[in-house]
Amino acid sequence: MADCEVKESGIESFTNSHGATDSDTQARNQTSRANGGLGTTTGTHPIMSMNKSDGAMNGIINSHLDQSTSLATLHIAQLPEELLESFKTTFPDDVYVSVSQLVERATRLCWTDLARLLEKLREIKIRDPKDIADRIPGEVHTPNDSSKENREKKLRIWEYAEKHKRVLIKLLVILQWSAKTEENQATIALNWYLNELRQCFHGANKALGETLRFNHTWQDAAPDLHTAAEILAAGKIAALPDLGYVEERKLTAKQMLSTMRRLDNVLSVRMIVEDNIPAPLSKWRIHDGRVIFTMPHEFEISLSVMDEEPDAKFQTVDVTFIFWPKPTMSQFLLDDILITTNHQLAERGIEGAFRFLHELTLTQKLQEFYQQAVLLTQGVWSGHLEVEMIKRTLVVQYWTRRASSKSWIEVSINSGRLDLKEEPVEYPIPYIHLRWLRYGKLVPDHMIEIDLVHLSFESILNQVVAHHIDFLFDSIYDRLAATKLFQNGDLELEQTSSLTDGLECSLSIELSKKEHVRLTCDCVAGAVVISPATDRTSRLQAELARSKNAVEDLLARFQTLRCSIVHNSLSQAMRASSWQNLPGMHIPYNELRELFGPSIIRANFFKRTTWAENWILVASFGTYGDLWWLVHYPINGQRTVQALEYNPIHLQKSLSSGYLEKLAEYASRTITMQTNQHSALGLAVMSSLPSAETAGAGSMKVHLDDQEDLCAIQGDIVVSSSSSKRASQKPHLIAYARLRAPDEVLKQLVEAELDSSTIIDADKRLLQLRIPCAVGEARLGTVLTKLRHIDDLISCMTLVYYSKALTTQRVTMHEIVIDYSTDLTSKLSLALVFEGTSDVSRVRLLPQGSNPHALILEHIQPLMSPTQGTLSERVNKLLATLRMNLALARCLQYLQGLVCVAEVPSMSTLNLAESRKWLRMHILARDIQRFGVHFFTTNAAFKHDIDTQETPQKMLVRLEIEPNLGGFGSKLGWIVRPAIEEFKNYTRPSYASHALEERLKQRLLSANDTRWLSMDQAVKCLIDQPGPLLVALHDIILEWVKEAVEEQSRATEPQPNEDAMLRDPAGPQTSHPNGQPNLASVQNMQNTQNYPPQQPAVDTMQLKQAQAMRARQQQMQRQNGHPQSFPQGRPMNSAMNVQQNGNPNMNINMNGTSRVMTAPPQQVRQPQPNPQQRRAGMNPAAQQQQQARNNQNRNQRPPPHPNDVINLD
Repeated sequence: MADCEVKESGIESFTNSHGATDSDTQARNQTSRANGGLGTTTGTHPIMSMNKSDGAMNGIINSHLDQSTSLATLHIAQLPEELLESFKTTFPDDVYVSVSQLVERATRLCWTDLARLLEKLREIKIRDPKDIADRIPGEVHTPNDSSKENREKKLRIWEYAEKHKRVLIKLLVILQWSAKTEENQATIALNWYLNELRQCFHGANKALGETLRFNHTWQDAAPDLHTAAEILAAGKIAALPDLGYVEERKLTAKQMLSTMRRLDNVLSVRMIVEDNIPAPLSKWRIHDGRVIFTMPHEFEISLSVMDEEPDAKFQTVDVTFIFWPKPTMSQFLLDDILITTNHQLAERGIEGAFRFLHELTLTQKLQEFYQQAVLLTQGVWSGHLEVEMIKRTLVVQYWTRRASSKSWIEVSINSGRLDLKEEPVEYPIPYIHLRWLRYGKLVPDHMIEIDLVHLSFESILNQVVAHHIDFLFDSIYDRLAATKLFQNGDLELEQTSSLTDGLECSLSIELSKKEHVRLTCDCVAGAVVISPATDRTSRLQAELARSKNAVEDLLARFQTLRCSIVHNSLSQAMRASSWQNLPGMHIPYNELRELFGPSIIRANFFKRTTWAENWILVASFGTYGDLWWLVHYPINGQRTVQALEYNPIHLQKSLSSGYLEKLAEYASRTITMQTNQHSALGLAVMSSLPSAETAGAGSMKVHLDDQEDLCAIQGDIVVSSSSSKRASQKPHLIAYARLRAPDEVLKQLVEAELDSSTIIDADKRLLQLRIPCAVGEARLGTVLTKLRHIDDLISCMTLVYYSKALTTQRVTMHEIVIDYSTDLTSKLSLALVFEGTSDVSRVRLLPQGSNPHALILEHIQPLMSPTQGTLSERVNKLLATLRMNLALARCLQYLQGLVCVAEVPSMSTLNLAESRKWLRMHILARDIQRFGVHFFTTNAAFKHDIDTQETPQKMLVRLEIEPNLGGFGSKLGWIVRPAIEEFKNYTRPSYASHALEERLKQRLLSANDTRWLSMDQAVKCLIDQPGPLLVALHDIILEWVKEAVEEQSRATEPQPNEDAMLRDPAGPQTSHPNGQPNLASVQNMQNTQNYPPQQPAVDTMQLKQAQAMRARQQQMQRQNGHPQSFPQGRPMNSAMNVQQNGNPNMNINMNGTSRVMTAPPQQVRQPQPNPQQRRAGMNPAAQQQQQARNNQNRNQRPPPHPNDVINLD
């Protein structure tokens, strides 16, 4: 019993003397109980083993235990009593808890934690997707699993489940133990006893170590064997002997300071001469008698010497680790480290101590990384992280559930050996090295930093994941940026990168100006998250989660997603606008690729109601963008496609009605411009499509070639298209042209009666034409026609402007009226009508019915043919001709009885009333300057002396009037000659009687007068004085007819010669069956003869008689209404009713080129002097020369000109 007391007191005194307090012992016991009483410890030293064969534990034999007893069947009653008493004292029965109480306590804890969890989850608010401002209408939203709040909720739920999972596992273990209570209690008691012994052994070991450390300072006396024997024998002693030790004197502060300074000086000298200091420890400091070396991010070691000798060894004073978390070490382990360090100092110096501590630190850091990685697998990263330590390499695979290739990191201790190419190092320094393998391939130059001061494997893992996510988004960004949509800047990409936190990495992709998506990545699972969450994005996200190559699959499916979203937005906007959707129009996909390119994904077809049937608008959606196309379907040809250079669909912030109307306006103008450009065949056209900004600034320049040259148009013609304010209205085709004309002409043109589509700015010399043009209708031809009309008007007005004898009466878009005779008696005008595409389609002479040039109207139109030169040249020539033959036309008109004598004063001596009883005259216009004059007798008793087959209206003579350039100096003249009989075209002779022929030759053709020039076979007068000649001609014929009739009436019995002379021989017909003369039987001839002009003598009496005769004619016209009539026997089949100035009561019957009027009331004709036989001053030689020239001209005269009758209708 005494021995036991001694043992117990010895153990207790050993523990107390070496620092093993009761609190430490109790902590160890509690740790043992917390570990389930299984005897496991967390120290670095091995547990003392028990030898079952001899029943010894750690060298101590327990005689109370039976060697044949097995621990598996050990019962509590089999334990020694002293062990049971000590165990029951430490663990009384009241400390035990029943299993039912444990289950109840666990259930209550689970319920309480669940209630608290629900309260916390209720406090965390998640944003509702329906409240998102930029949501897509009509789409179903799903919860946003990638939000921060949702992740926090999931984390709390997972922590709650993991906590109570561990409690449940412990309960299951306890339930298994409760079935074997006695055996487990014995095992627990035995394990507790062994732990107590182990702690005693550890305390004794520590005490021995302390004794060994300080024993060299003790002065041990000789052993007192007597006292020792007494203690061993009796177990007690009355008093201890006095050994005579001298008490240690305490050092003063001055002594301690001096000692420290002396040590500092010694260490300074030693460090100066020391050459075995490694490079990492090159920085050191001396303080308080020790030298302190610092290894950055690892440890600090303090060394000192125990002697001032130069060869004294360094001793380790202290070792401190300077990284966190610091390793938890017992004092025994720390002492072991110091012993090993001193051993390295003694053998290899400072270099050896450094290498030992450096490798120890690296090993501790790698072990810390491993423990942290294991803890991560038990937390949020559970199921997505695999950790394995292979020798001295920590291998961590992340995103284990991804279907793609594996990615992992390797953290190891690198030996520090350099490559063979570099200079080798004798003592390489090891270091912590990280290798990153992404998708099974090594990433050579990564930028992952390892914080060796604050050790955190989670930080390393976050960096790796952030780099991986950034690499993923970089790949997507580069692939998308290379496409046409993002390369041209039509759509935008925005990437947010972070090298430390993967949650901050994102990629914003713009689908349109209104729609965009944001890509993030779940750091734990590695899944791509697309927001905002919709049905389409959720499906795409699910497909990417199963994808082996997320980048390629995302690019392929992203275009489909983008096209689908833009397509739906466009369809909704189109249904709300005035566009007409064509859902029934389906084109095979292969044909779509041929029309719109291989990148097209889908297309929509639209149309406007005002467009032509062969034009449609197509919206194509593809990888290269969303574009508008105009498709043309020819009736008999292959369809053509044209891309509208307009803002693509995805550029619009909203497909508003304004944008769609602007698009319709732009497309309509483009169609109009293209249609008119294609219609400009044979013209040089340079076009530019309308601009997208103004939707209508496009135009085309039309350059006219030589055949279409417009004299009054300067430069090219600019043609553009304008829109209509209403959808039902037609747009306009606008043409701009610069005018080249005098200012006065332009001012007159502005004041003219032009149509509303023509606008002229005289100040800027600018012409604007606005032609209504339906979409798809070609109206460029109409523009050119109007320009030709404007050019013709300007040409004619310019001609009038530079001519003093001409004036402009009226100007409209299709007609211009020019006055070419403005004398006191009458006002004559020429109206040029512009219709169709030709310059002058019709010519009118005003006033209608009374214009003397109506006789030659049918010959005027051929002169206006474009082949005769420019319009100004033709009009100038026509007006000059009209003014030249105006006097002759008036005389001929008077001879027909169409005008009164007041308008022809030169023929006032002619008594038409009397002549109508005997004569009738037909005027035939050969051309514009040549006339045929036929005299007929109205007396039925008249007989021809030439055998002809005439109707009762007998023809007397046929004469021709032709112009002549010679005569009377440089003036023109008229030649009057008989019709030439030698030409085969004439079927009748020129004279009906030889007597009449001789009479005309004697008194007119061969007799000179001051008013005309006789030429033997013809007679010539001045160009503006044909009246006296025609009067003389008329009087001679009338006089002869009267004489012939009177002579025939006096003769009671006609003589044979007289009968032959007066007989009307049968001859060929000279008229058409309808009564019109045979105009092809006229031969044109021209004679050039110069003779001086002569003015006719008109006295006062003749003027008064002419005025009286004109008054009587006007009176008869007022009484009869229609004084004009044709004689019986000459029906006019080709009659025309011509109205003048809108008066339907004035009618003129016209037959071909001849006009026949009844003679006015009979007038008293004054006698005229006889004409001279020859011209004064002409000698016989000159007369012979003139006769020879006339004969020569008669033989060389060209064949007759055909005279076609023109229908004025």
